[in-house]
Amino acid sequence: MLILLFTLLAGKSDSTLSEPVVVDSFYLACQKTGLLEPYEDEWFAIDKFHHFAYSLGTTALIFHVYHCQLNNPTPGAQMLSISTTALFGIGKEVYDKFYKKTLFSYKDLTFDILGITTAVLFFTH
Repeated sequence: MLILLFTLLAGKSDSTLSEPVVVDSFYLACQKTGLLEPYEDEWFAIDKFHHFAYSLGTTALIFHVYHCQLNNPTPGAQMLSISTTALFGIGKEVYDKFYKKTLFSYKDLTFDILGITTAVLFFTH
């Protein structure tokens, strides 16, 4: 970290060096190296509602098709719907991290789990 900071500072002359420039340069350099995330991931945003709703809907839809339409036993339908939806959620976060170059969000996964849990509660009662 210090080497990175000194490398950034070495290219600047003392007359143009001010505290905001140093802080902004350091922050941008940390973002490029992956030490800081490029944006804030808030707990309560529309994105979190989407994760919850899509996970709930996907879990319920897979359960309904596999159990009600294809006449398979309940435990197998539950396992298939939960595991498939969880894999979709994890896959989406991996895609975000490595292909979109954004954030792997544990907060998004938390809302995915809440959606799956809500769906499980619906089809067990």
